[in-house]
Amino acid sequence: MLQDFRSKMDNIRYNSCPVCNERIPSMSLVKEMCRRCYMEKKLPKKFSAENNMNPGDVPDELKGLTEIEEMLIAQVFTVMTVYRLRGGQTGYRGNVINFPQDIQEFTNRLPRHPSSLDVLLIRRQSANDSTAFRDFIVRRGKVGNALVWLKANNRYYEDIIIDQEILQSLPENDSIAKLLPQLNNDQIIDEISPDEENGDDGIARTFVPLPVSTQREDVAINDTLDRMQSNNLPLMWPEIDGFPINEFQTPGYIARAFPTLYPYGHSDLRSERPRDIKPAEYFKHLMWYKDGRFARHPRWRYFALNSTMRWRALQEGKVYVRQNLNDRQIDVTDIQEMIAKGDKNLADKS
Repeated sequence: MLQDFRSKMDNIRYNSCPVCNERIPSMSLVKEMCRRCYMEKKLPKKFSAENNMNPGDVPDELKGLTEIEEMLIAQVFTVMTVYRLRGGQTGYRGNVINFPQDIQEFTNRLPRHPSSLDVLLIRRQSANDSTAFRDFIVRRGKVGNALVWLKANNRYYEDIIIDQEILQSLPENDSIAKLLPQLNNDQIIDEISPDEENGDDGIARTFVPLPVSTQREDVAINDTLDRMQSNNLPLMWPEIDGFPINEFQTPGYIARAFPTLYPYGHSDLRSERPRDIKPAEYFKHLMWYKDGRFARHPRWRYFALNSTMRWRALQEGKVYVRQNLNDRQIDVTDIQEMIAKGDKNLADKS
């Protein structure tokens, strides 16, 4: 059975479509393009570069950036909680929210200072620092070259100011974990991520810390939350704006949150294009993008899944409101009374 499995895997061939740039196992090509693009007669073709659906190849300057390096150069701060699970895989919990950097007073300067990232590290006491913090390696030269390239080639970065003082304060090639709030507590790790129980040492990375509803709150968590939620405390660099980005009317917010995936600023979901693209098909298309970078990214795939789920829930809610628009307007008290009345009727029948 194992030999048969390996044989079938070896026989899988990946074909790429030059029109939509998707690369799918055993894709059948018709006249050197995928069947979907071939059958589509309307122009421009829906997933083509002419419809602003090709983000472009990643240059060498943006290849190999660590997660923390990408966060240092991103213009949009994406809120999500990502966990490393047993076996090295990752998972996430909670919802995704996007905040712009508050640049009204400080001008548009990059990179961020590490102390302004509001990243909270939670690790087991037994974790090995050399392996647990490998995702927090920062290379000064790599960050600088990435910003220079983005300023010259990305439409959203053309007006940025590269802050040489902040850039020179970054390590040449070292972890910045010591600059971030940390928490050593096996009990909180087990409580937050039950999948880690009896597993390998792991690390939970909260890209904006969430309130912890437990009496075992550590000083590190409280300090981080206080710094984020207070407008009076000084920050070493522009703070994250307190108002989330409008995900339906803000062009380029995805491209600015993930500059390594959208190197030229093209193909953002909310960008203008001749033919409309629905969110579900947009994310699915990029998951199949020819170089696989969207599917491999440790945070974008969770961003895509959560965004799709939230927007679908909003659409279903709107349908419900339209269907009941002529009914008597009810409030929360009315709904509670209806539920209680229904429970009473159910109890009487039983």
